[in-house]
Amino acid sequence: MAPSMIQIKNLSKTYASGVHALKNLNLEIEAGEIFGFLGSNGAGKSTAIKILTTLSKPTGGTFSIAGIDPIKNPSGLRETIGYVAQEAGVDYFLTGRENLVLQGRLYHLPYPVIAERAAELLNLFDLKEVADSLVSTYSGGMQRKLDIATALVHRPKVLFLDEPTLGLDPRSRMTLWDHIRALNKTYGMTIFLTTHYLEEAEKLSRRIGILDEGELKVIGAPEKLRSEIGGDSINFICESDEKRESQNEKWSQFKFKPYIDHLVYDRNEVRMYVKNELDQQALPVGESGFGGNESKANRPLNKTDALLKVMADAEAMKLEVETLSFSRATLDDVFLKYTGKSLEHKKETSEAEPWWKKWQKSGQGSDEWKKWQKTEEGESVPGITGDGLSGSPGKQGSGSASPSAGPGGIGGATAPHGPPDEIVGDASPSKWGKWTEAEMKEWWAKNGK
Repeated sequence: MAPSMIQIKNLSKTYASGVHALKNLNLEIEAGEIFGFLGSNGAGKSTAIKILTTLSKPTGGTFSIAGIDPIKNPSGLRETIGYVAQEAGVDYFLTGRENLVLQGRLYHLPYPVIAERAAELLNLFDLKEVADSLVSTYSGGMQRKLDIATALVHRPKVLFLDEPTLGLDPRSRMTLWDHIRALNKTYGMTIFLTTHYLEEAEKLSRRIGILDEGELKVIGAPEKLRSEIGGDSINFICESDEKRESQNEKWSQFKFKPYIDHLVYDRNEVRMYVKNELDQQALPVGESGFGGNESKANRPLNKTDALLKVMADAEAMKLEVETLSFSRATLDDVFLKYTGKSLEHKKETSEAEPWWKKWQKSGQGSDEWKKWQKTEEGESVPGITGDGLSGSPGKQGSGSASPSAGPGGIGGATAPHGPPDEIVGDASPSKWGKWTEAEMKEWWAKNGK
């Protein structure tokens, strides 16, 4: 058995509002493992990751990563991990390469190391061709790959991915899965990911944990969890939730059938799980519905016979249903058993359109832009005289990605569009983020090293 990379003991989080987001989480994750946290929105997945990445304090319990205690050595722990949040953390007004360079500087890496690492990661994630294009021109999948690349600049041992494929189209999602597998296989990286996509959890994770309302309900390999459900499922869908509920007394009679393992209600649906043949006990004569033939009456029912028997019983009970289906046990069946909810009914959610894209579409006169730009001092440039960003009114914010700081927002160098005073007075904000390739090369030639 591989040594534990992540150890979590009785980890809890209660917010000031009284919400118990995490309840006594106990978990060990092996070195080199891809572990998946599966849960619906609000289950506590992101809370757990924020605590493990030192972005939020727990209200109880302890944890360690690679043997490092976050209380005794928080800096050492942060150097060991990489974190990719749900929302993109890259700067849309920088190029892909500039984002990686900026991340390397934040980790105080030597510039030659940063340049080498940036080239390596751009090649690894198939971004070499667009390395010097603005991130605002990238597709959603490309932006997500760059986001993950920035988390790998310092070569972490553990990578935390919070809903890594949220909002991506199926093709981009599968491409990103390939990159995640490669990171694990090629570099032996331990990966902790959260998701509410059943297929994603099953395709990527060696083990999954189902989290619901802050509690870890079950943990295990996807195949093992499916096998523990029982056999195949027979699914009845009624006209409405009310119609299903009005017939619950009849549905409940199936619980006592020797060939049914258990049944679960989910809105207007009833799922019956057939026992595996080896798990069925011999049925009394006549119980199987095959008449007086004892050789058939006493045998366990296979899935086809069970389906025919359930259909006959449902008809005899005059149950009213819209459709009937038969399927193999899935991870959603496991989730439904332990939480009483189905993830398949959840609608696809995607990230909200970023403010810069709305502004870029509507122009500098939009209400959103005006609200963001306005400060107590009057109209100002964010990052130079911004409110709520680095720096004070009238001064350039340190480390902010402002136009005056150039694409990298570093060092206070003058951008091709002019110094801060000129930008505030004359330059149109509509030019921001629209540098030509020649202008970017000019800036980097003067300030990039």
